[in-house]
This record gives sequence, structure tokens and C-alpha cells, in this order.
Amino acid sequence: MYVYNHINEFHNTEELCQWLKDLCHLLCRKLDSSMNDYHQKLCELVISYINEHYTDNTLCLNDIAASTNVSPAYLSALFKKNQGISLSDFITSQRISAAARYLTTTTMSLKEISLKCGYANQYYFSTSFKKKMGITPSAYREQHT
Repeated sequence: MYVYNHINEFHNTEELCQWLKDLCHLLCRKLDSSMNDYHQKLCELVISYINEHYTDNTLCLNDIAASTNVSPAYLSALFKKNQGISLSDFITSQRISAAARYLTTTTMSLKEISLKCGYANQYYFSTSFKKKMGITPSAYREQHT
């Protein structure tokens, strides 16, 4: 309606074309901004979901994607692009951070901590912890208590 009402204000087709180009650029910027907001909110939802479910040893990309109604491939690429870290590395990071807190604030066994942090296998937990922290869980506990 706005365009229709103002179309007679243009003196020639060049002015009209320039106005349409400017309008297209404006719409593209608005769309870009809107998509960036959507992507940021989607990543925030994913982070929240992971923080609520990292204790589940079956947590996987498909579950996270299903919770946000996007495809696993799209979500994986989007998260990596926006957060600078892969989903699996982020999940591991959350689990190891939680484990480090348990190691320094509780007397739970390594097996209990591994289960509480989403690892079904204590040895895999220890390997993941050492890979991320550069030290075994037992040594970490000794150094920080």
C-alpha cells in the first residue's frame, strides 16, 4: 500500500529503481538481524537444555535437535558457528566442570561422580577428565582439597 501510494512521487524509473534497491537492502538487513536474533535464542535454548540434561548419559545431538524442532545437522553447524565450539565438546565441558566441582566439594567416589555427570563408564570419565583438565580426577581432587 505504501509503495502504491508513493509510486507517483518518482520522476523517472531510475528514481524508482534506486528506491526499490534501497528498500531491498533495508529488508535484507532487517531479515539478517532477525535471523541473528533467532540463532542466538536457539543457541541459548540449546545451552539451557544441555545444562538441564548433561547428567543423562544418553544425551545426544538428536535429542537436543528434537527439543528445538530443527535438524541435527543444522543445529550442529549453527551451534559451532555461533558458540565457537561443537555441541559434543560443549557437553563434555559442562560434564567435566560439574565433575570438578564434585571432586572439590564432596567425598563422592569417582564412580558416583561419573554417573552424576552423565558418564556410564568411570574409565571413560577419567579419560575424558584427564584429556580436558590435563590431570586425572584423583590428582585433581588431591590438588584442590
